[in-house]
Amino acid sequence: MSADTTTAALIARYDVFVLDAWGVLLDDAGPRAGAAAFVERLRAAGKTIVLLSNDASSTPTHLAQRMAKVGIRAQEIVSGATLMVEAIARHELNGKPCLVLGTPDAHANVAASGAVPLRPGALRFDAFILSSESGFTFPDDLDAALTALFHQLDQRDVPLLLSNPDLFAPTSPSSWGIAAGAVAALIEAVLQQRYPGRGLHFEQLGKPSQHAF
Repeated sequence: MSADTTTAALIARYDVFVLDAWGVLLDDAGPRAGAAAFVERLRAAGKTIVLLSNDASSTPTHLAQRMAKVGIRAQEIVSGATLMVEAIARHELNGKPCLVLGTPDAHANVAASGAVPLRPGALRFDAFILSSESGFTFPDDLDAALTALFHQLDQRDVPLLLSNPDLFAPTSPSSWGIAAGAVAALIEAVLQQRYPGRGLHFEQLGKPSQHAF
């Protein structure tokens, strides 16, 4: 986008607007300045709005409640949580146990997708799902999950699913924090050292993956 592009010119040029959530429309403190007004301008112009968020730490209902503050409707949201449904079906994980690292909402998302979410400490599962960087203790729960993953991988490969591939995310207009992708990068580095040549990597569900778009 050139430096002299205006909001009005963008609205006139495009029919569909795919918007991000965190750091664009809102952050941990709430809606960002001008976010709700921009969404209202798009709606008044008759544009199609899609919110594409990597957030998998919230249920679709809870995310919709937060996004309503800037005028985004529930049916306009595609998130890491909604992408989980497709991933569970594609890997034939319906009714099967999956070890999940994430918030209580992340566990609820996996359950709503048809799989059975397990917490760190479980040693038998058919997939390892990393949904968020929060909702578990560091390093204790991460150590337990890694130990369980070793037990599985010593016997057979299991799908490694990453709902949110972001390495970091804004927590306010002037501060940042690590995201689930950073935790995945740590786990991948460990797996590559323990299982060289096996090509063990997380399958990214969120943007910029093809699954998201």
